[in-house]
Amino acid sequence: MYEWKAIYNDGTFLRQFDDKESLFKDINIDKLNEFRLFDAETNNVISLFLDDGIFGLNGLILENELSYKKLKYKLIFFARRKRVLGNGNNSNDLFLGFQINENGNQKIMLKICEETINIVKE
Repeated sequence: MYEWKAIYNDGTFLRQFDDKESLFKDINIDKLNEFRLFDAETNNVISLFLDDGIFGLNGLILENELSYKKLKYKLIFFARRKRVLGNGNNSNDLFLGFQINENGNQKIMLKICEETINIVKE
């Protein structure tokens, strides 16, 4: 299960679970520099650096065609729950990415499934 951490421009941060549970709406988007997901079971760390549109995966940099453009990268983060009727197997896919509004509305996201991570473009 992934937990998030919002890291701000001034070095401070907000964790999803600390002394109390923080909600996504508690994040100060105007100060946000990096949004990080951590899975304690797998030790996977997935980051999105909002100053230049770069993803990080366990220390590796994942660039894309919109990286380094010094645009206003708007954070996208949500979960999509899958329910399989009959056998009771349920799963959550997480989506982490950004949206920009240059040359139309463009989105690049990572789809984080239980066993895979894929890039999704819209």
